[in-house]
Amino acid sequence: MGNPRSPAVLKSGILGLTPSLQIDLPAPGEDELAALDPDAVPPIFGIGRVIPADQQMINGPQLAWSPLSSGGRVAVFSVSSPGARSLRLQLDLAELPPGMELRFYAPFSSAEVTGSLVTGEAGVGDGIWSPTVSGDTLAVEVFLPTALSPAMVSIPVTRLSHMAADPSKASDFHKDLNDIGGAQPCHIDVQCRTVPEAARNSVAKMVITDAAGGAGFCTGTLLADNDPNTQVPYFLTAHHCGVGDPAVAANIAFFWGFETAACNGPAPGNVIQTGGGGTPLSSSPSSLGNDHALLRLNQNPPNGSTLSGWVANRPAPNNAVVGIHHPNGDLKKVSQGSVIGYASITPGPNGTYSSYTDGVGPYLNVQWQEGITEGGSSGSAIWLGNSENQPNGPYVVGAQLGGGSACNDPQADDQYGSFDLTYKATRLWLDGSSDHTTVWYDPSRNGQGIQLLQNGNSLWGAWYVYNGNGQPIWRVFQTTIDNNTATAPLLRFSGGSAPGSPTWTNPTPEEAGQATVTFSPTSPTEVTFSYNLDGATDTLNLVPFRGLAAGGYTGVWFDPTTNGQGVQLVQTSSTVWGVWYNYDVAGVGRWYVFTGEIDNTFRVTTNLLSFTGPALGQPWNANQVQNTPAGQVSLITNPANPSRITMQYTIGNAQGSITLQPFNI
Repeated sequence: MGNPRSPAVLKSGILGLTPSLQIDLPAPGEDELAALDPDAVPPIFGIGRVIPADQQMINGPQLAWSPLSSGGRVAVFSVSSPGARSLRLQLDLAELPPGMELRFYAPFSSAEVTGSLVTGEAGVGDGIWSPTVSGDTLAVEVFLPTALSPAMVSIPVTRLSHMAADPSKASDFHKDLNDIGGAQPCHIDVQCRTVPEAARNSVAKMVITDAAGGAGFCTGTLLADNDPNTQVPYFLTAHHCGVGDPAVAANIAFFWGFETAACNGPAPGNVIQTGGGGTPLSSSPSSLGNDHALLRLNQNPPNGSTLSGWVANRPAPNNAVVGIHHPNGDLKKVSQGSVIGYASITPGPNGTYSSYTDGVGPYLNVQWQEGITEGGSSGSAIWLGNSENQPNGPYVVGAQLGGGSACNDPQADDQYGSFDLTYKATRLWLDGSSDHTTVWYDPSRNGQGIQLLQNGNSLWGAWYVYNGNGQPIWRVFQTTIDNNTATAPLLRFSGGSAPGSPTWTNPTPEEAGQATVTFSPTSPTEVTFSYNLDGATDTLNLVPFRGLAAGGYTGVWFDPTTNGQGVQLVQTSSTVWGVWYNYDVAGVGRWYVFTGEIDNTFRVTTNLLSFTGPALGQPWNANQVQNTPAGQVSLITNPANPSRITMQYTIGNAQGSITLQPFNI
């Protein structure tokens, strides 16, 4: 698809001009090189090197300018860092006059231009990184149109990214500038297996450079949306690759067609690098849900690229899957295996984690029959096996978090963020609709919250707040969304039995006010909630309490035998947060909050907290939000039957147990 802007050729000819200004950094010291880490996730293969302060400004009169017969003039400067396999240069271009053209290339060779920037164009501002240039010297040809003079040129150059690998070459990662090899030897060349072309051509290698010049590898995949009349280059990868930061995402370099032409054939000679990075649309760490990032590329991928299909249904265990990835930045590889279950994770130090199969977790546990993955595979997709013949197939069903597979343990599990949860967070772009089912809160009024449950245009909500005396109350509403707005009566339920009562009395509802929920048409994470309750009016600006892609036991739960009370759960990693709305001994609605960790017996045991807060209708004072221990709660789950949870509780002298199941509308 698409036609990315061609880097074109040098204005000054095939070999280019001799640089009239050279910035030569000394060779990096051992302390600098120690930051390189091929075993990190993602692998760190680049280090930032600050250009000396007295050389950080390239002034036009310093350069030797050559007039061009076609009009305008050119000059060249270069920056070098001994031992680098490739380089990127950071520049500040926001204040320069529009129309300047900068072309980046390796001098003293065929001077192939790897990319260009034009001042004044969208995205060309301060802190921008150049395209990747092979070798230890990067040359910049500066072209001035006739209307601009050299006196108008002052180009700030702040630092280099010194890379110990050349992303355009295979098996090239040199931690200490001695070859330590590329990907592990048991990987399978993507050309050595029958792989759907639509999947293979949607995959790109990513070079991600942070503001300090550190560089890492990840993999990503182009995704199609559900509008047959568009070809928007959406790109799926992993949040932990660092791309949730807009400044980092805007400087990603993409390498397309980085694969052999035949099974185990020679390294490719037609790798295409595109710049411009991407714009983060949805990016969630594992602490807020399943790890994922969806970008919209700022420059079209090259012709021959494809937008992959996807499916929002979670694949059942034993379904075959195929993974395509760039391990350690190497040539495109393929792994073939199957989903063996669903997993949650427990975070560890330095980005590590441990996984455990629980039947409901946000990650697909995958075991390979052929091939493995490793650092640099992060963010790569898996496709549902045998889906290439389905409409718009093959189908992406996950993006890689990480895993343990290796040549010495090829069947160790790998974990992929399940795309059904990613879809919840990204469907506004991929499908033109949104699912706002989660717990929401206003950060400026922390201490209250709203659970929304959405099914198409049907909306149910429960609002946890405080009455005129600062005591916890809850109100419920149910309505239909029309043109991104939903208005409904706020219902007060009363008369329900208190916890520990020997029998259950059904509560009765009555209108207590009105609420209007307004959804942003451009962002799935922006919601406003306006209310009129007991004479008090206000508007809350809501954001998700955790993330739209939270998985596990996240949802609304109830016991049909005690209808009129319920439990909202949000699970991120192994942490479960919950609110239980019920009744006191007078039948007045109230709520408790709890947070705990799932232990190795799949049980959460923790304290129940009772909250008081600012009186309804009064200015919000966060210092008035106080909690006191009210009892204890245990959630007992069963991976073999994840649709049931036993909740045992103790509140004062009251004890009891309810059996929860998912509540849907």
